[in-house]
Amino acid sequence: ECLVRVAFAPISPLDLFVARRGADALFRDDLKLEAPHALGNSGVGVVETVGPGVTGLAVGDWVIPGRDGLGTFRSLGVWSEADWIKIPKEVMALEYAACHRELAVAYHLMETTAADLDAGDALIVNAANGAVGQVVVQLCRLMNLRAVAVVRRHDNFADTKAWLEFLGAYKVFADDEPIVPTLRREYAALPRLGFDGVGGLATLKLVRALAPGSTIVTYGFAGGTAA
Repeated sequence: ECLVRVAFAPISPLDLFVARRGADALFRDDLKLEAPHALGNSGVGVVETVGPGVTGLAVGDWVIPGRDGLGTFRSLGVWSEADWIKIPKEVMALEYAACHRELAVAYHLMETTAADLDAGDALIVNAANGAVGQVVVQLCRLMNLRAVAVVRRHDNFADTKAWLEFLGAYKVFADDEPIVPTLRREYAALPRLGFDGVGGLATLKLVRALAPGSTIVTYGFAGGTAA
């Protein structure tokens, strides 16, 4: 076993879902949580002490969870060596490593489903102000793709819109704004790919904004309802 100091632990949709409905609602055989338990499925930690028999980790190593349900919403904890994965320190800043799950999801979405898009093509992503959405927007800029970002209407929507445009979004819409008429007025081609992180009616809104024959990929259900 090893003593790990949790440096950063972001609140993810998975944490919120478990907090509201319980782990049993996930229908996952690999995640069994018995009350009382600490929330927290993501994060990054620093190994403080290692016990006898630990060979793959050393004091000072940076580690990320190797499975869900570790309960990273704490400052210190004793876990099995097998519960953590060592990561190189030179890859990124410690606080960024805490979002390894979201970074990996965004990269995987772009590497697989967006690989067939041509330069100048558009894709649309909702929950665009979330970690996954923000990374997708930035990757679109690097790949010369037009990112159409959709976010929930809120009090500081103007600031969120400005931020996403700064990251490289082609267009930013609130979820109550018409998308297709706006794009057509500007003679812009409709998106050929959609990334849905909300579910429910938000999925239908993305579908209606896509060009015929396009693809939509659901990567989450922040709205609490699957697509």
